[in-house]
Amino acid sequence: MDATKLCPSQGYSRAFPGGESSNTIPGHDHGSVWYDRNTRRYLFVDEPYEAAAEGRKLEREAWAKESNFVIVKPEWIGMYNPDGGSRLYLVADKTKGIPLSPVAAALNNLPAPIIESTWNGESEPMKPFFVSPGTVAKAAAVKDKPQTPHKLNGQRNSIEYVQTFVGPQRRPVGWMPIEAHAEVGRLLKSVLVVVYNRKGVYNRINAIRSELDEWAQREYSNDELSLEQLNKLYYQESGTTFLRSITESERKRHAESLAQVKIILGEHYPDCPPLRTLFKKVDATVKSLTSWT
Repeated sequence: MDATKLCPSQGYSRAFPGGESSNTIPGHDHGSVWYDRNTRRYLFVDEPYEAAAEGRKLEREAWAKESNFVIVKPEWIGMYNPDGGSRLYLVADKTKGIPLSPVAAALNNLPAPIIESTWNGESEPMKPFFVSPGTVAKAAAVKDKPQTPHKLNGQRNSIEYVQTFVGPQRRPVGWMPIEAHAEVGRLLKSVLVVVYNRKGVYNRINAIRSELDEWAQREYSNDELSLEQLNKLYYQESGTTFLRSITESERKRHAESLAQVKIILGEHYPDCPPLRTLFKKVDATVKSLTSWT
């Protein structure tokens, strides 16, 4: 297998073990999937901020052992935001995945990532944005179906940004105070540490905090919000437990924490589609939490 000829996979959310699957890498962030057409095997790239990953090192090692995966940390620091503290980890199934040693060796021979460290702004979307052949085929298959008009209500209250490996996304205009971000992060982490074995809750909270982390990065410059502060907002939780169930009173208390998250977000962000989508994720999280027995 030529380790330099991997290609991005279009099956990101289904294939990556940090996505919606119950087999989730603890502390995963900014993941991508790579595919070797010759062997038809997958390689997963995880690029969390190093402080967050180190804080969950033992948990990540336990996950790898239990799931029969291998995690390798090359010397080459990564693609997502290495200048801001993210680090690249290679992840593969021990028996069915791509061998990691050749890939790590190839990466270690690469030059350091080219980074413009003085750029603190927000990049415009790439135009035209890359559209995969699979996306084109899917669009062609549904072009004759009746189209439901898009709802534009509140769209002016959001702004577009580009997320690595995902593409154009939208977030609310304006900003939320750092103190409010910290409080939302505290509430989310207070639930997260007790629901590891309830994947319907755990995975959704991970998705919610990842999105809010992205919003915070774009609301504040490096001078206003240091990397250490950013990492602490939504990550670096401690005391994770592996409970098989929780009491009714505990479910109620954690549901109230998630309700408070919606209140705080609603107080600081204008009504817009991205915020409504986030609220739906919170509601789905509460539903899964309250049905956990």
